Amino acid sequence: MKRRINCIVITLMLAAVMLVAAACAAPSQPAEADGPTVKCTISVDCSTALASYPDVVKDIADENGFIQSPTEYEVAEGSSVYDAMSAAGLEIDESKGYVSSVAGLGEGDCGPMSGWLFDINGEYPLESLRDTTVNDGDVISWQYTCDGGADLGLEF
Repeated sequence: MKRRINCIVITLMLAAVMLVAAACAAPSQPAEADGPTVKCTISVDCSTALASYPDVVKDIADENGFIQSPTEYEVAEGSSVYDAMSAAGLEIDESKGYVSSVAGLGEGDCGPMSGWLFDINGEYPLESLRDTTVNDGDVISWQYTCDGGADLGLEF
């Protein structure tokens, strides 16, 4: 009887340790709306790449060059642009706030000055996507440039 109780106690302890380990190892996800939320619209446009390098993007973009046409998402208040992109299910390669690839289309794939830029409501933030907070009604536009932004009408 004592041996059986010991087995039950050990089994319960192992189960508790596994639950704690699983909770600690779970990747952080955008906060699901238990509290206040905001709505934002996200688009991912690689039309410049479609025009100049159609073979590179033919499997990921639609005929207009969108990987993600403008779509509204609801995220927890205080979410970052990174959180919103994650909520949209977009595959992002990012390190320390710098985005090197979206949906498999990466910097340098369409020329030495190619890569991703994003704006919010037409303004290019000075902060990284992890440091930029999404506000209600924001329109987040990701654009792929093949020429350092010149093909998007930008001058740096």
